[in-house]
Amino acid sequence: MGIISIIILSLVPALIYAVIIFSVVPHNAIKPKIALHYLCGGFLSVVLLLSFFGITPFWGDISESVFTPRLKPLEFLHFKNFIQIAFIEELSKFVVFLIIEKHRRKKGKLNDHPLATMFYVGMISLGFAIVENVHYGLRVVDPTTTIMWRSITAVIGHTVFGLFMGYWIAIGRVGGRVKNRSLLDIMVLNKQKIRTGIFSFIGLFVATILHGIYDLHLDLNGHDGLTTLYMLLIFSLVGIFWCFINVNNLYIKKIKIEKNGKKENN
Repeated sequence: MGIISIIILSLVPALIYAVIIFSVVPHNAIKPKIALHYLCGGFLSVVLLLSFFGITPFWGDISESVFTPRLKPLEFLHFKNFIQIAFIEELSKFVVFLIIEKHRRKKGKLNDHPLATMFYVGMISLGFAIVENVHYGLRVVDPTTTIMWRSITAVIGHTVFGLFMGYWIAIGRVGGRVKNRSLLDIMVLNKQKIRTGIFSFIGLFVATILHGIYDLHLDLNGHDGLTTLYMLLIFSLVGIFWCFINVNNLYIKKIKIEKNGKKENN
């Protein structure tokens, strides 16, 4: 199979997932042209990741350096899947998201619906997954089968990781406060920049944990754990659906509060 066919085979499932998500969010909340920029940002995140490996060649064996696999196999597997793989991949996506956001902010075009924020981070993850599928497709004898299985596992997984990261980033921007009922809320979450930073870090952390659990499960169980993997992805998708509803409700509530505030001032 030629490289063009592999690229198309990798691209089509990802675009189908993007269209499905796009179709269930409020109309005009997401701008397709901007979404494509973030998808290309996902391609860039792979370049960023490869650059990191080029600068730090030791990273590929860091798990073995920290924990000897023969003596501490569980510690080795956890460090490998959560730190060496999951964290660095999710960090590369997060950094690219910040770069695109900074560029858009300079142009004065950063006023996104929180659901759009979730979607755009998910698009970066989709872009990453597409390149990853092309990479695997070029290395195997039967790329069609490999890409097909990865499209219903790894691609969905990457999308879920990105959407969860985007959810927490969106929550930080909307204002995930607890009505001044806690000291944390009064001292920290009441400050916009600090709140945004904290929730962005939480998003990166959550994406890393979910990604690490996914990779660890595959490392420990392989094909024997496929049923459990499907259950994990299904529950994650249900969680994403709840996140969509919650962040949209918070946004609507915020808009109502701002409108009432303007009426009182007038």
